[in-house]
Amino acid sequence: MTQSAQMITDRSFVGRRSQLAQLDSHADSARSGIPQAVLIEGEAGIGKTALVRSWLARSALQGFTVLNARCDVSETDFAFGVIEQLTGRLPISLLGQFPVIADLPTPATPPFQVGAQMLQLVSSLEVRNPVALVVDDIQWADTWSIEVLGFLLRRLEADRVIAVVIARTGTASQRAEWTAGEKLLQAIGDEKCRSRITLTGLALAETAELTRTATATDGISVSSLTKKLWERTDGHPLYLRTLISEIKRSSNGGHIGEVAVPSSLSHAVQLQLNALPEQARRLAQAAAVLDTRAPLGLVAQIAAIDDASTALEPLLTAGLMRWWPSEASTPIRLGHPLQRDAIYISLSPQQRQQLHAATAELVDQYHAWRHRVAATAGTDDKLAAELEHAATARIDEGDASRAATLLLWASDISSTRSEKERLLLTAMVYLSSITQFTRASQFLPRVLACADGPLRSLTLGAFAVMAGELSDALKHLTAAYDSLRGISEEEPFAGICAVWLSVLHFFRGDGEQTIEAARQALRIKSLQPRPYQVATTQLVWGRSSLDGPGAALLEFSKLVPLPPREQVVPEQAYSLTTRGLLTGFSGNLRDATEDLKCSLSLARDSGLPAMEEFAYPHLSVFQYLLGDWDDSLVNAENALTLVSTEAKAWARAVALANIGVQVGRGDFSQAERKMRAAAEWAKLFPAWSAQFVAIAEALLGQAKGDIAAMAAAFANNPKLSLHFKFYWKPLQVEALIGADALDDASYALGELQDAVCEMPFLHLAASRLSGQLAEARQQPAATLAAYEQGIHAPSTPNDPPLHLALLEQAYGKALGSHHNDRKQAATWLRRASTRYQALGARPFLQRCEADMAAYSIPTMPRRSTSTPGEFTERERAVAHLVGRGKTNNEIAAELFISAKTVEYHLGHIYQKLHLTGRRQLRDRMQAEQSVPS
Repeated sequence: MTQSAQMITDRSFVGRRSQLAQLDSHADSARSGIPQAVLIEGEAGIGKTALVRSWLARSALQGFTVLNARCDVSETDFAFGVIEQLTGRLPISLLGQFPVIADLPTPATPPFQVGAQMLQLVSSLEVRNPVALVVDDIQWADTWSIEVLGFLLRRLEADRVIAVVIARTGTASQRAEWTAGEKLLQAIGDEKCRSRITLTGLALAETAELTRTATATDGISVSSLTKKLWERTDGHPLYLRTLISEIKRSSNGGHIGEVAVPSSLSHAVQLQLNALPEQARRLAQAAAVLDTRAPLGLVAQIAAIDDASTALEPLLTAGLMRWWPSEASTPIRLGHPLQRDAIYISLSPQQRQQLHAATAELVDQYHAWRHRVAATAGTDDKLAAELEHAATARIDEGDASRAATLLLWASDISSTRSEKERLLLTAMVYLSSITQFTRASQFLPRVLACADGPLRSLTLGAFAVMAGELSDALKHLTAAYDSLRGISEEEPFAGICAVWLSVLHFFRGDGEQTIEAARQALRIKSLQPRPYQVATTQLVWGRSSLDGPGAALLEFSKLVPLPPREQVVPEQAYSLTTRGLLTGFSGNLRDATEDLKCSLSLARDSGLPAMEEFAYPHLSVFQYLLGDWDDSLVNAENALTLVSTEAKAWARAVALANIGVQVGRGDFSQAERKMRAAAEWAKLFPAWSAQFVAIAEALLGQAKGDIAAMAAAFANNPKLSLHFKFYWKPLQVEALIGADALDDASYALGELQDAVCEMPFLHLAASRLSGQLAEARQQPAATLAAYEQGIHAPSTPNDPPLHLALLEQAYGKALGSHHNDRKQAATWLRRASTRYQALGARPFLQRCEADMAAYSIPTMPRRSTSTPGEFTERERAVAHLVGRGKTNNEIAAELFISAKTVEYHLGHIYQKLHLTGRRQLRDRMQAEQSVPS
C-alpha cells in the first residue's frame, strides 16, 4: 500500500471545531461523574460519523473505554444486534459475569433485563475508566436495542459515562425513523446531561480549509476553486471531498475552469468510479452489494478478481473505501452509505443479480436469504416457498421476528396478489404473537390495503387491543376466529387469535369469555410455547374474576404443577409469577412475596420472561400490606422502570397507581402526580385499569382522612375485580361507613367478614370496621366488643401492621371515649403510635397523636429517623438496602442503578445523617426497621 493512500484514509477531520469543542466539554463532564447523552444529527454525508471519528482520536477521550456499534438497515430484525456490537469486543472473562448478554439474548428476552445487565457491565467498566458508548445510524437500530439503550440512559445518575448517538435526518419518512435518537436524548432528565448537535454544510471558510488540505500538494488554485465548490455543494463535506478528488485526478495544471462540476454527489461518485481501473471498480461494486464490513478476500472473491490489494489502493486514494489493515482478515467497506448507494445504483440489473447471487453462495445462511431475494428478476414463487419453509423452521425455534422478515421477503417476490397478501399478513400475525407492534406498525398501510380476510382481521384486531380500541378489536378478532377455526392448515393462527380474544375479554372485564377463549386456544395442539403460556394465564385470570383467586389457584395447580420454590428452574419463572400472584390474591401474602421474588430473580439471571410488568407492582402491594414499606417502594420504582422501558400500555396504570407507601408516608404531591398519570393511561383499558385508580384514590383519601374522597373513588369506579378484593374491600367498607351509608356498609362488611375465611389477615380490618359501624350506630358495647375481638384474636403471618395499628388506635380511642379509661386508652394509642413511627406513616401518626392529646395522653418521643423529608426516594432505598446488609453491587442490581450511583447516594446519606461510614448507617437502619410485634 502506498504512503499517499494511507494518508488519504487516515486524513484528519477538517473544520467543525466548535462541535468538537462541545463534545470535548461533554467528555470532561462525563469524566467527572456527570453522565452525558449527545445526539448528533444531520443529513446523510454531512460529516456526522467523521466528526465522531475525529473526536474519538482526540486527547479528550484519552483513558475512556469506547464501545462502538453501527446500525444497519438490513439487520433491524436482529434482536439486540446493537447491544451485541457494543459488547462484542469485550473479554469473554468479563462478559461471562453477565450471562444474559454473554449468551446472546433472544427476541423473547425482556429488554429491561438486558438493560439491567448492560448497566452492571458499564458499571464494572467505569471502575477503571470512564466509558463512551457510540452508536451510529441509530435510525436503523433494532427496537430491542433501542429499549435497552433507553433503559441504560435513564438509570445513569452519577456515572462516568457519555453516550453519543448519530442519527440521519432527511425526508419525512426518515424523520419518523430517527425519532429513536431523540428518545434516547430525552432519556436522562437533567438538562445538563442532554445535548443535540445538528450538523449542516461547512461554512465558506471551512470549505476553503478543506480545499487547501486536500489540494495543497497539487498546485490547484484554491481561491478560484473554493467559492464555486461551496456554492455548488452547500458545503456538504462528502460531496466536497468527492469533487476535490475528481478535480485532482482530472485537472490540467490546476485550471478549474476546464473541469465540469458534477450536478450531484451520486453523479460525482459515478465519475470517480468510472475513472478507476476495472478491478478497482469491480471490487467497489462487490462491496456495494455486500453492504457490510467484510474481509478483503471475501469481497475480492465476490468480485472475481485476483489481485485484491492492487484493486483496493485506488479506492483508498479516492476516498471511496475504508480498511482495517491491523486486523488479520483486512476488513474493508465503502466509506459512506451515500457512496454505496451511488455505486449500487450505477449497476445494471444483470450486474446486480450476478453479484447478489455470488454473495449468497459465500455468506452465512442468515444473510444469504437477502442476497438470494435481491438476485431474483422480479418474482420467484419457488424462492418464496423456500423462504416460507425457512420461516416455519424459525417459528419452531421460537424466533418469530426473523420468521416475519423471511415472510416479508417472500411476499415481495411472489407473483400473485393473493400470495403477497397472505405472506405479508402471516408475518404480521407472527409479530403480533410476540407483541412486536413497533416494528409491525410500519407495514400497517399495506395491511389496510389487503383484501378482507381472517389474517387481516386478526392483525387489525391485535393492533386494536394494544391501542386500547377494544370495540374494534372485538369486531376484528371475532370475525377472524369464526373464519379460522375448523380449518386444519389455519389451526396455529386460530390459536393465536383465540389468545388475543382471551386477552381482549380480560381487559373488557368479561371473565366467562376470557375463560372460553383461553380454552379454545389451549385445545390447539400446534400452539407455540409463548401463546400457550399466555392462554394458561388468561384462563386462570378469568376464573379468578368469576370465582375468586382461591378457585383460580386450585385450577392453575392442576394445569401447571410446579415443584417447591427452591426447585423451580428459569423456564418455569413465568408460571411461578402466576402462582405467586394468585397466592397473594388468595391472602397468603408471605408465600406470594417469596414466589415473586424468586421468579424475578430467575428471570434476571436467565433473561427469560416472567410477566414482570405484573410481578413488580403486585410484589410491591404485598410488601406494603406486610409492612415492608421500603422494599415496597423499591419494587414500585422497578415497576415504573419496566413499563417506561417496554411498550406495555396495559401495565402503565397498574404501575403508576401503586402509591400506598407514598401516601402512607405523606408524600401527597408525588402520589397525586402519579395518580393523575394513571388515570390517563386507564382510559385505554378502563374495565381493567380503572380499579387501580379507584384503589389509589381511596388510599389517598384514607391517608388524608378525607372520607368523602374515599367514597367518591368507589362511586366513580363501581366495577372492582375479585382478584384484588383483599385490597379494596376494607377501603370500600370504611368509605361507606364514613359516608353514613350504613346499610350499604353493613352489606359490604358482611362480604368482608365472609372473605376472612379464605384470607385470614383481613380479620383485623373486619374487626375494626365492625366496631366503626357499631359506633356509627351509637352502640358502644358492640363497638368495644368488635375491637376486642380483633385485638385478642390469634395473629396470622400475613397480618398487615397498618391494619393492626388502625385497630389499636380505634380501640384506644373508644376506651377513652366510652369508658373514660385513660390508662388503657394510652396503652393502645401508644402501641398504634409506635407502629406508625416504625412504618414512617406520618399522616396516621399525626392523627393518632391528636387522639392522644384529646385525652391528655403524652405523646411518644419520636425516633430520630431519616424521614422522606430528609432523604430523597432513591436515598431512602439505598439506605434501607444497606440496613439489610447488601453490598453496593447487590444494591445496584436490585435498584437497577450502577454501583457508582450507589456510592454517590451513600455520600449524601452520610452527610445528612452525620455518619462516618457504612457500619453506622447499617446499625441505624436496622434499628429503624424493627417493627413491634
